[in-house]
Amino acid sequence: MLMFWVDSKESAPPGYQLVTTVKEANDIINKYSGNECLLFDLGYRAHDFFKDGGDYDNILYKIALEGRRCAVRFHDKDIMDFLYMQRIAARLGLIEVF
Repeated sequence: MLMFWVDSKESAPPGYQLVTTVKEANDIINKYSGNECLLFDLGYRAHDFFKDGGDYDNILYKIALEGRRCAVRFHDKDIMDFLYMQRIAARLGLIEVF
């Protein structure tokens, strides 16, 4: 499983590749998701990287609307943002791993 830490402020923990923009995440999804199981551990806000695809909830929509093989996890420290991302994932039928 390829693991990606999607965050604009925090560095990636061991075992993860850092992704800072929605554009970068979309490129990864397009390249790997047909052949590999991908895990995206997402924060919520793209902060300074917003201009490159918007906030990270756009990644959830791409995964769901294109039927990609990806699991998701969330690590936002703000509980409201965390719950917002969980609600989107559940509404889209995405697999959230803990």
